[in-house]
This record gives sequence, structure tokens and C-alpha cells, in this order.
Amino acid sequence: MAILGIQLNPRVQVGLIVAALVVAGLLAWRALGPAESPIGDTISFVCVATGKTYNIDRDEVESIPLKNPDNGKATLLPCVRRDGKLIVDPHYRGALKDLAEVNQYVDTNTLEVKSAP
Repeated sequence: MAILGIQLNPRVQVGLIVAALVVAGLLAWRALGPAESPIGDTISFVCVATGKTYNIDRDEVESIPLKNPDNGKATLLPCVRRDGKLIVDPHYRGALKDLAEVNQYVDTNTLEVKSAP
């Protein structure tokens, strides 16, 4: 193979082909590669004592139940909206039981959040 009139030995030819394939692969990966994560930057929480909802940055979540930013009490549990209803994530059913004394807004059986006044 000759490039620009220069004869290249077979090892150089193979090296150039491999380099071209790597560059082509990287360009394709960047163009078609992974989209941004479907996970958002915030997590929805509900205060089991007040029924108020909060969107908290993921970086601020250290432990659950999370402290309510309004009163400092650890009464916030992650929640999701399903079929038009706000429910506490079933993974945190045990934490909800631990908050039974202050829970006024989450049904302990269905995990559905009652509307705050």
C-alpha cells in the first residue's frame, strides 16, 4: 500500500487501519452513544406528619427518613406518582411503620398519601 506516493510496510498498514477503526468507533459511540440518565437530579419526598411534598437533590439525601427542611424532624419518605396517586415507595414500608406515631397522611396498607389540608 502506498500513501502519498510512500510505500508503507505491512505493520504500518495494519496500524493505520486499526487506528482508523478505533477513531470511527469512537465517533460512532459519541454520536449514537448512551443518552443522559433517565434518573432525575431530584427525588420526591412526602412528610408523613404534614403531607407536604418536597423535591430534594439526590446529593442531599444521606439517610431515610430524611429531615424535613421546615422543622428538622426526620419524617420525609420517598414517594412516587402511580395511576394519578401519590404513594410512598414500597421499599420504605418499614420506615413508615417506625414513624407510626407521627404519621397522619400515609395509609399504612396501600401506602397512598392522603391530600394535605
